[in-house]
This record gives sequence, structure tokens and C-alpha cells, in this order.
Amino acid sequence: EEQEATERLVSAFAVSELF
Repeated sequence: EEQEATERLVSAFAVSELF
């Protein structure tokens, strides 16, 4: 459960870095 939330956070951060 926690890992999924962390993965989503990392994904959002990566998208922010790209854009």
C-alpha cells in the first residue's frame, strides 16, 4: 500500500521534471 503511494509520488515528480 505504501509502496504504491510512493511510486505515484515519484511518477508525479518525474512528470514535473519533464515539463
